[in-house]
Amino acid sequence: YEDIHVKGVKNLVEICKKKKCRLIHMSALGANPNGKTEYIRTKGLGEKVVLNSGLNVTVFCPAIIYDKNNELIIMMKNFLKFGFFPNIKAKMQPVFRGDIAKLFVLAVQGKIKERKLEVGGPEVLTLFQMAKLIFNSFGKICLPVPLLFVKSGMYAAKTFDLFGIGNDQIASLTMDNVTEVEQSYIKMKKFSEWVKGLR
Repeated sequence: YEDIHVKGVKNLVEICKKKKCRLIHMSALGANPNGKTEYIRTKGLGEKVVLNSGLNVTVFCPAIIYDKNNELIIMMKNFLKFGFFPNIKAKMQPVFRGDIAKLFVLAVQGKIKERKLEVGGPEVLTLFQMAKLIFNSFGKICLPVPLLFVKSGMYAAKTFDLFGIGNDQIASLTMDNVTEVEQSYIKMKKFSEWVKGLR
């Protein structure tokens, strides 16, 4: 995280200064130099570098981004064969990847007014609710598994260095990722509508 989100961003900023470029930067909703996870903390540090660079910048801070090839969506679909999903109650505002692309185009065209823009989808859903919508789109019932069991399993996986699970992944199970900001540039796609066409 440090190499990509901080050192890499510093390198890009220096190049942009030399070439006198505008910079459109992808941060993350909740990015904070004092954040509870390394992902959020380093995203916050990188965002600070960009905003203090003196460059003409647009910084996007999106909630979780989804499309059919997103790892989270694929993982949820993989749970279809089990008939259950962890009852993760962390609240999200999923953002369709195509909508982020549209906002990037507007930024390139100079139509985004803010230097920093938080972007959340039009619906607030828990991760379990997202999984349930996916199950339902395939005509399946989704039963909740208590989060306590999930966290216990993740701690065990972390202990034995399995599946790349670390403190960030465990902490994120209980962290809401929502914004009160409503961007007015485009109409955002609803996850509950998008999921109906998922196959």
